[in-house]
Amino acid sequence: YIVASVEHTGNNDAWYQGNFIERFIPALPIGPNPRLGTNDVIAQRSKDVRFVIDAVLQGIVDRRTGIAFSRAADADKVGVLGSSLGAQTSLATVTGIGSAGLPADSLVKAAFMGGGSNWGLLLKAQDYANAKVPLMFFANDTGIAYNDFDQYTGSQPKHRVEVAGLAHHTAGYQSSWCQDFHNSMVKIVPGANELSFANPRVLDPSDIANFIFDATFYFT
Repeated sequence: YIVASVEHTGNNDAWYQGNFIERFIPALPIGPNPRLGTNDVIAQRSKDVRFVIDAVLQGIVDRRTGIAFSRAADADKVGVLGSSLGAQTSLATVTGIGSAGLPADSLVKAAFMGGGSNWGLLLKAQDYANAKVPLMFFANDTGIAYNDFDQYTGSQPKHRVEVAGLAHHTAGYQSSWCQDFHNSMVKIVPGANELSFANPRVLDPSDIANFIFDATFYFT
């Protein structure tokens, strides 16, 4: 397998961390922090995925890295997968987005969606029917993308897998943050918060960013 993990500039972990730092630690300069507009998120994320697939298959990645990705990649066996917002990105890549004039990507032959939904009701019934590749929905969520399972009339086979006790944030990419959160909490011991944030030698700035993001995400 060749795995390409897409970094969605303006809608990723770096943006959220930068945004919190700008709000709560304005004295710490972080440089430009571009953000995708609300209405552009899914369409642009899908364009990011398409760009990366093309970059791998056309040899752009090879020329930049010196690693022969394109020779090893099979253009007939390209799949996309994602969790949460990444799941809708994967779905939109194989359905297309009619309202944005974005067709389905014919290069993608299968899609896996973990805990995704039709965020903002962007995808319509005709978009669902445009998907012509095998689909798997995997989670224990309720959401439009799952409830409208029968509207994926062009996808064979298609599967909806529900796992008992599987919550949105325990099954998705957020699970990778647990170690960050643990490390942050170990360093920011009870009673020493002020000292930790006031003395840069006590706490690394990256730990501050992780703590701000994780704590805000999970506890507000």
